[in-house]
Amino acid sequence: MSDQELDRLLAEVLNDGPKTDTPQDDHPARRLQEDTPVSEDAPGLIGVRNGQIWVQNPRNDGPPAKLIPSGLKILVNGVVIKETVYLHESDQIAYEPRIDLVPPRVEVIKSPNKLLAYITIAYGQRIEHILDDQEPKKLITLATKAIPHPTEPPTFAQIASALERAGVSHGVDQTSLSQISLEPREGRFVIARGTPPGPSTDETIEILFSLLDEAIIQQNKHGNVDYRERRRLSTVAKGSVLARKLPGQPGSPGVGVSGEVILPIPPKQVYLVCGSGTALQAGGSEVVATEAGQPAYDAQSHTYTFRVSPVLQVDGNVDMESGNVRFEGSIDIRGEIKPGMIVFSGDSLYVGGSVERAQVGAFGSIRIRGAVINGTVTAGCPNVSAFQVVAEDLNKVLKEMGALISALQQIYSNPSMSRVTIDFAQLLQRVIDMRFRNLPSSVTGLLAHLRHIINMLPENVRVNLADLEYYFDGINLLRLQSLDQLQTLYKNFSQATICLHEKDPKPSNLLLFSAMNSRLRASGEVTIAGEGCYATQVDAGGNITVAKTVRGGYAISDGGAVTIGEAGSEMGVTTLVRVAAHNLVKIERAYPGVHVYVGSQKFDVTEEVVCLRVFQDPQGNLKTNYRVL
Repeated sequence: MSDQELDRLLAEVLNDGPKTDTPQDDHPARRLQEDTPVSEDAPGLIGVRNGQIWVQNPRNDGPPAKLIPSGLKILVNGVVIKETVYLHESDQIAYEPRIDLVPPRVEVIKSPNKLLAYITIAYGQRIEHILDDQEPKKLITLATKAIPHPTEPPTFAQIASALERAGVSHGVDQTSLSQISLEPREGRFVIARGTPPGPSTDETIEILFSLLDEAIIQQNKHGNVDYRERRRLSTVAKGSVLARKLPGQPGSPGVGVSGEVILPIPPKQVYLVCGSGTALQAGGSEVVATEAGQPAYDAQSHTYTFRVSPVLQVDGNVDMESGNVRFEGSIDIRGEIKPGMIVFSGDSLYVGGSVERAQVGAFGSIRIRGAVINGTVTAGCPNVSAFQVVAEDLNKVLKEMGALISALQQIYSNPSMSRVTIDFAQLLQRVIDMRFRNLPSSVTGLLAHLRHIINMLPENVRVNLADLEYYFDGINLLRLQSLDQLQTLYKNFSQATICLHEKDPKPSNLLLFSAMNSRLRASGEVTIAGEGCYATQVDAGGNITVAKTVRGGYAISDGGAVTIGEAGSEMGVTTLVRVAAHNLVKIERAYPGVHVYVGSQKFDVTEEVVCLRVFQDPQGNLKTNYRVL
């Protein structure tokens, strides 16, 4: 029940309640007389109680009570009064209540968004204005109170007319309208609902690189687990698309309750901002990497800022906890590289500690502040032909695989094959034995060459090429289950050839403190600034400089000079030094067992010498210069 309905109900109860005649002894004037001390001069009083006017005469010479009529028809002794009048107890006082008639009311209001229309219905009313009670006074102005009485409800014609005047024509709730017409009731009701516009699809950003950079142990696609391959670093190559803006789509228009078109909320826009290492393309809808490295982005409100860092920093050691580290950009390792780990950088590499029994490579230069012990370190591609050899071998394998696939397709397209039930792997082995006997040996040769450069290839290429050994080495062919699987492998291998042909090794230098039982390779210069190298193989495309000792192993430069502080040992440990024709070998102290090659010419050290210089004169004759101790 509403507040209005409750008030109306109370008024009706009070107005229709039982009435009793006031006994003579209970007349307000007499009670007042009894309660009021008698004085010589007392004014007359007038009041209203229970809707009746009563009067008390004055005492002695006191003035009579005065009445000011207001709003009602007051009769005194049968005469209507319109001005202030003096009254006494003997006067006959009556009044006629004022009656106001209010017609039924119908009001239609539309919501601000024009999607709802409300109808407010009020019954007609008969409002009776009667006297309101007042305490006795010498002078009173009559006051009234209104007593409402509902009459008739609005008609259907009035409701329909109100809707028409408000222009409500769409989405009218006919069920509610009929119910209101048949059973009118007061209140506010929803009478029409518009058709809201469809929701718009906001612009969004599709992130095309992984943000995962944590240790995760998982099986590879062949079910094997390498606990060193735990770290998942997000890296991208130059030209990779990092993010793409997906356009928004405005929603469908809506219709208001008056039939007006309501436009949908426009799609929210997002904005791409390029930081270092990134740029916009495709009309500003794509972000691409302008250099290889580790991608990242920041999102604030509707603005996305992208960047690519060319340097990956590893604050501690590279070990089982960190996992192997491969990165398309430069790598800065503050600690050591522990045994069994692999580190490869697509650019330069810095190691703050030592490298022990690990494989380390970079397409750029490498600096190692500590020692390399039982490790392999490769800066650039010292054997420039290595990629070419692998690419040629892979092309040969692909050619034979393509012919094998064509042969299998021809077999399966033959109608007679429908009567043959044979496992695919067995069929494959049979076809290879019959027509492609050279394929296994071609794969074996490829794998032998591939092992020298496999760690310098991007991870997806390494994984694809690893399938060669998994599926094509020996009886592994039986692992192939279908022609589709073979075709997928062929496609993956074909993509690997693109990577191999794109590699253009540049001269990269290698700088380290010392090395023992290791293999060091650089397409540029190799510099060993500390204690030297022992039982170590050193290959360089440029100069080799060893500040102190080279003992055992070899130092070979394809295009530069070799400078060594001390070569060999007093025990006659065999040590080989080789340079290309017309290059210089400088050894400050050399022991017997040291063999020096300049081009194809050789000089053997048979006694301890100092200040050894081995070179060729302009005519190509081998020359030496030294002093015997």
